[in-house]
Amino acid sequence: MKLMTIRSQILKALDTWYNSSLDIKESEYGKEILKKLEAINLAKATEEDIAKIVGYLLPAYIRPQTCSECNSTSDILVEIGEPLDYDSCTAFICEDCLQKALELIRNKS
Repeated sequence: MKLMTIRSQILKALDTWYNSSLDIKESEYGKEILKKLEAINLAKATEEDIAKIVGYLLPAYIRPQTCSECNSTSDILVEIGEPLDYDSCTAFICEDCLQKALELIRNKS
C-alpha cells in the first residue's frame, strides 16, 4: 500500500529514466537535462520545476488518477494491491472511499 500523488508519479518516471539505457541520456540534450536535475533538490522541487527541465520526456500518463471505487479524479490516491503493471491486481482509492471503507469496518455493517 502506498500513497500516489502527481509528485510521486514524476519522481518514479525520473527514476525509471535515470536507470534506463535510453540513447537520449547519452545525447547532449540528455546530458544537459541530467546536469539541471542534479542542480535542483528533487525532494523539494515542484512538479512545475521538474517539468520545465524535462519537458516532453515526462510520460503523458502523469496526471490525476481515477479512483477504482467511485471513478472520481484525484491528485492523491492510495495504491492498494500488487505493484502497478500491465496485468496486476491494483486498486487506486481516494480519501472519500477510504473513509467510507473505515466506516463499514467500524460499524461492522
